[in-house]
Amino acid sequence: MKNQSKNEIQKTKKQNTVLVLIVTFFCVLLLFDRYTTLYFFGFNFTDIDQLVMWNGALNYSKGIFHEPFFYGQDYNYMLESLAAVPLLKLGVPIYQAMPIVTSFFTCLPYLVFAGLLIVKKRMFWACVFLSTLVLLPLDFNFLTTISRGFVQGMLFVPMLFMPLFYHNKKISLFTFSLGSGLCLVANPSTILIVFPFFVYYLWDNYKSISFYLNFLITIPLFIFDYFSKLFYKNNPNRLIHEINGVEFNWDTFYATLSNRNPFEYLFPIAKYGVILFFGIILFLGLTAYLKGKIRALLFILSFGMIVLVSLGITKVQSPYPVEGAGIFFSVSRFYILLPFGLMVSFYLVFKSQLIKNYFHFPLVTVVLIIAIVKMINTSQHAAETMKTSIFPTANVEQLKSDSEKIKKWAVRLKADLIVFKMSPSWSWTNCLNAYAFDPLLKVNNDKLSDIKVVNLNGDRRTWLYDEANKSRRVLMIGFNLDSETLRSYEYLSIEDEIIFIKNQDAPISTLFKEFDLQFGK
Repeated sequence: MKNQSKNEIQKTKKQNTVLVLIVTFFCVLLLFDRYTTLYFFGFNFTDIDQLVMWNGALNYSKGIFHEPFFYGQDYNYMLESLAAVPLLKLGVPIYQAMPIVTSFFTCLPYLVFAGLLIVKKRMFWACVFLSTLVLLPLDFNFLTTISRGFVQGMLFVPMLFMPLFYHNKKISLFTFSLGSGLCLVANPSTILIVFPFFVYYLWDNYKSISFYLNFLITIPLFIFDYFSKLFYKNNPNRLIHEINGVEFNWDTFYATLSNRNPFEYLFPIAKYGVILFFGIILFLGLTAYLKGKIRALLFILSFGMIVLVSLGITKVQSPYPVEGAGIFFSVSRFYILLPFGLMVSFYLVFKSQLIKNYFHFPLVTVVLIIAIVKMINTSQHAAETMKTSIFPTANVEQLKSDSEKIKKWAVRLKADLIVFKMSPSWSWTNCLNAYAFDPLLKVNNDKLSDIKVVNLNGDRRTWLYDEANKSRRVLMIGFNLDSETLRSYEYLSIEDEIIFIKNQDAPISTLFKEFDLQFGK
């Protein structure tokens, strides 16, 4: 009997060791999957909106908070910019710090959920959650590496599922209430996952007064959000792009179902994303009903319902004005939480299913093969993604090279203002360089702080127009002005469409007015 008992203990220890190794394998595989995406895509390419986030990170690192939201608009906080500050302080370049933070936000719900499953000895399900991101297509990797606020609500998602694992602890419901408020304030699209969890917990707590009282903690959050929006009503000169179209519209709903694929970058079968999603929801809902799992059924139905409603929200379904923006302006950016919601749904339906340990090995094989295929194709797919998108994007190395070149001119000429003008042919190079100069060159470097850099008009950093008015030595890039127009000024022609005007006395806005150009918003 003693020998048998010893053998069983040793067998259990071996099994546990193997399971720990398998879980570690999935963690390493996820790390490599995300690193490959960062190396070939996130660190190499950016776009005009990400550059605005870079400016936010630069300003936050210096303790400067110009306005509450993404510069120039009355929504979308820049939490990724704020979270990147410690990395900037450690010397990580901004073009690496930002996508690292974004990738971390993306992985966090999966990692925490898997960690809690490990604590509860549900190793197979932990492996499933760790492998989910690896199984998703490369486009999803790219989409969740773009630092533009798409994923910032995911920072608080782990707070939502605490009652799922610690349902006897009152603090877990309080955590859920606080997390709900933080998610919705950070990114309203998190309603896709907040609402199903709320319905799930409501089933057991609808008679509990304390359950509802917990939500009082969200009041300060929504008050803060209200005053953040009020800032732009009181300062309309700061508003470049106002939020609109957040109401439900039946025409939008029908158009989405008939002509669009809002989930095109989320699932392996991209073309049939909507059919795949609602097919899975139908299957899981029916299975939960047959198993008598009412709470799981409520979660699945509410999840499917809130996604269905979102198909009629104009703001969510509005495409880029010109076709071909790809992942950079995809409707899919509002649905990044769908894969996570589906995995939670699977877990709630099948968590009581007896799963033999040998099921881990087919999972390891499948995930490893997909991971290798993804990693092999990442570089080429990244290049194709950039080549086919008409969204204003840029190569980071090119931005760095341009910024260094412009810096040398500015320092040599002692310019205190650099103004970029967009090309009439709609080339975005100058506009992108205007946004890239400061975050690429001024992080942890105060020597260039006296040089202001701004677009001629339409710049989201609207405060720069007032600050620039006192400048006297102006480097102008992208300006085609003849000698007759400039004869009243002391100037140098540096290169084609690059002019330096020195010792001019008029305010900058007056200077450009004399050139028949508008300087400002």
